[in-house]
Amino acid sequence: MRLRDAAAASLVAGSVWLAVDIAVEPASRSPGLAGWALGGVLGALQLAGRRRPVTVLALSAAAVVAYHLAGYPAIGLGWPLLVPYARAATAGRLLPAALVAVMISVGDVGWRTGVEGEAALPVLVGEAQTLIVVGLALAVGEAAWQRRRWAGEVRDRLARAAEENRRVAAQRMTEQRLAVAADLHDVAAHSLVVIGLQLRIAEETVTVDPPACRAAVAAALAAHDEALRETTRTVRLLRGGSDEDGVAPLAPAPGLADLDRLRAVAGAAGVELEVRVTPGSELTGSVALAVYRICQEALTNTIRHSGARRARLLVENAGDGVHLRFDDDGRPGALPAQGGHGLAGMSDRARSVGGRLRAGPGPERGFLVEAWLPAEPRVSR
Repeated sequence: MRLRDAAAASLVAGSVWLAVDIAVEPASRSPGLAGWALGGVLGALQLAGRRRPVTVLALSAAAVVAYHLAGYPAIGLGWPLLVPYARAATAGRLLPAALVAVMISVGDVGWRTGVEGEAALPVLVGEAQTLIVVGLALAVGEAAWQRRRWAGEVRDRLARAAEENRRVAAQRMTEQRLAVAADLHDVAAHSLVVIGLQLRIAEETVTVDPPACRAAVAAALAAHDEALRETTRTVRLLRGGSDEDGVAPLAPAPGLADLDRLRAVAGAAGVELEVRVTPGSELTGSVALAVYRICQEALTNTIRHSGARRARLLVENAGDGVHLRFDDDGRPGALPAQGGHGLAGMSDRARSVGGRLRAGPGPERGFLVEAWLPAEPRVSR
């Protein structure tokens, strides 16, 4: 910027000095030092043209007008000011610059025709030519201003778009992190409840009923293996779908076809679970996984908190989705222990695919979970 200011100052000063040197008017005073002073003043003013373009233009115009009024050889009132005109327009001050040009033009015509007695037509023609040149300088400056403003708007839009992309990416990362946390919670909570229950049974029967003890240990190991498989699947998905040896991803996430697994888990915990999935209740992807996880968490809560002996799970076609109902015959109004994430996790699961869920005490006894989930996942609001 400083180099450009210095170049503009040199251009203005040099052109004025050259014009003063070649200007000839027999009736005029010899310019002498006045011409050099004018060039120096106009050039020096350009050093501040970027910060105060209108002020520099006004002072430059005043200096040129004063030079001519003092009777020195005329060098014109238009072209010595072309650079200040253009810089004012480039700074977005087109209107003030145009007003300065009009005021100088009107004053020049009035002075030359009214005071110096020149013919009006030649004066007007010459002034029109000067205004055309000044107008071109203003047009160039305005074009530069518009281009710079457009470039600034483009940069702002790109910056806003980049910020929005970062925000969306962060939101997606948060949603994925929460989804993984929900998966890990469901797997860990369910498996730990089953493993703990079976180990307690094994502890109680280790001396009095060795076969029952072995069966309980086997059930605990089976729950352990299942938890390990699901946790490994989640970790592999986080790592891009395969391990470092290029092994293919594990089996797909559990869905409706895997609900029978819960019957075996419930039976090992001493709960008789009835599972019914009506024909037409076919779901895939995230909705099917949500159904499975909700049922899994409902069963976990029943095993941990209700003391139920029987439970029922019904999944039936609801036209544009499925209706899920899970209830047990446990203690009336049995609720999960405070501070857990089970109920909140089930509700979040349903909302994440555009469904809804209600959980609370059953109409007569035990605990009831009811949910509706769409056939296709929807963005929750």
